[in-house]
Amino acid sequence: MRKFLVYISCVIIILFEIGFIICYFKTFNNGLSYSVDNWNLFYQLTNGFAIIILTIINIAVFYKISVSLDVRSKLFEAQSIISQMRVKQYEYLRNLIKNIQVQVIRNDINPKDVEELKKGLMEMDNSFLYKNDNFKDEIFFKPLINTICDDFENHNFNIEKTYNDLSNFIKIFEFYIIQQMTRDKEIKKYINKNNGNIDSTFKCLDDFEKEINKMLQKETLSQNSSK
Repeated sequence: MRKFLVYISCVIIILFEIGFIICYFKTFNNGLSYSVDNWNLFYQLTNGFAIIILTIINIAVFYKISVSLDVRSKLFEAQSIISQMRVKQYEYLRNLIKNIQVQVIRNDINPKDVEELKKGLMEMDNSFLYKNDNFKDEIFFKPLINTICDDFENHNFNIEKTYNDLSNFIKIFEFYIIQQMTRDKEIKKYINKNNGNIDSTFKCLDDFEKEINKMLQKETLSQNSSK
């Protein structure tokens, strides 16, 4: 947008300058004037109109930037609130899952903890905070939530699979929070250009996203085939 305004500004100035030159030649019968006064007048008029045009453009650009900053400020505030809500949910479920994973390894599951986990997962499933870009799509975590719930519905559950499913949920939740905060194209461009100067977590986001999408697609296909 800023480049577009610069280009437009240059084109307008050039057109005005060409217009003045045409007016000059028409005024002096298609010839150059040898009068210093005429050249001074021509310079003053050209300079005056150029200053007016630049002033108008500066005002327009300043207004555009002010509006953009105001919008970005409000958007940043809203995104911060959303991120805080997600982090709070993540911390609650992470602590609960860690306790359950210990129980899974010991093969001594506390039904109350499992019900508490299902309740937390249900809150996510019914929440607006985890929607995909397409509003009609299911939430991002839907396949994994179904998988975890199915793990505990099976009384003879697979200990290793259940443990891994819970671990994957935590990792994907962490990825989701970070990925949502770094979706801006300029941020991604900066990350790609500064591989050795930023946290490796950011560098791995794209690759991890591909792996997650494959895993979620696999989970969805598996659940559909079992129905």
